[in-house]
Amino acid sequence: MLVAVPRVIKETVDDLEVYISVMPCITEGEVVEKLKKSMTLKSLDEVKYYPYLFGGIIVLRGNSVLVRYEFDGFVKVESVRNKYRKFKLAPEIQGCYQFDNEAVCFFKDKCEGCLPVDNIGLRFIV
Repeated sequence: MLVAVPRVIKETVDDLEVYISVMPCITEGEVVEKLKKSMTLKSLDEVKYYPYLFGGIIVLRGNSVLVRYEFDGFVKVESVRNKYRKFKLAPEIQGCYQFDNEAVCFFKDKCEGCLPVDNIGLRFIV
């Protein structure tokens, strides 16, 4: 059996944590090992694991999920500061946003250096 989960980009802004699930998926690491050992999702019941399980873009405040976005497109992390508007919750997500340490841009079309957003999450291949 093969277990694969998306890679996750974590960004913070103010009291929000934003987790962005991206492809290509990974088949090694803490999350995969926990799943292989326990063979149950209960081992991943903390909210910080939700992006690996459900994919998409998940916004947390503390231990609460505020919103989960599905975005059919690509993401690019840039090491610029104060170039874009600060990330805030909105009905949809597209464009570029400033986070505490870097900026993240969401595009509908593929671009150089972009990664596809993974809206699926956990995969078991038997």
